[in-house]
Amino acid sequence: MADELAGLVTNPARFVNTHFLNPAYLIPLVEVSPARASAEQTFEATKTLLEAAGKVVVRCAPSPGFIVPRLQAAAMNEAARLVEEGVATPDDIDKAVRSGFGPRYTAMGMCEFIDYGGLDILYYAARSMARSLDAPRYEPPAIVERLMREGKRGAREGEGFYDWRGRDLAAYQRELVGRYVALFGHLRLLPPPGAADRLGGPES
Repeated sequence: MADELAGLVTNPARFVNTHFLNPAYLIPLVEVSPARASAEQTFEATKTLLEAAGKVVVRCAPSPGFIVPRLQAAAMNEAARLVEEGVATPDDIDKAVRSGFGPRYTAMGMCEFIDYGGLDILYYAARSMARSLDAPRYEPPAIVERLMREGKRGAREGEGFYDWRGRDLAAYQRELVGRYVALFGHLRLLPPPGAADRLGGPES
């Protein structure tokens, strides 16, 4: 953790902890975690250097796991549980990730997705899974319940994790669909032209 590592150097104000994702020469993201003792100018200089090298920089407080490892640990453990419980095969889980879960959160971020669907949807769906599966890990965090109490249920309410007030939601939805089409087209996951007709729909 950044705070522990900063305590081992002679000038902690000049220290930041950076986390590249493998393969680092391909993945643009770098998580930069300043310690509490780090100078703001140290973070800014590091960010400038990394961005000049073509990297995408996100800031993370000194916390075990940064951002991506915490998200992926939760997802990978759940994938292993699905196999363990006989819910799905490893191949079907990976197919679901490659064709749905992964591209979905490439076209839109996870907090953006929560706001778009609604914090109330997450809240009630998560509580239902927690009870049905007897798995407290699915219980929504306190921040979701707090935002709901404050009437900040996401895009349709104007506020959630993001401030949506003043945004043209119809234009946002068109842009979002465009993102999906472009991404799924690039991944060759769009159905071929005429595929719906070959499913044997109702005759005209």
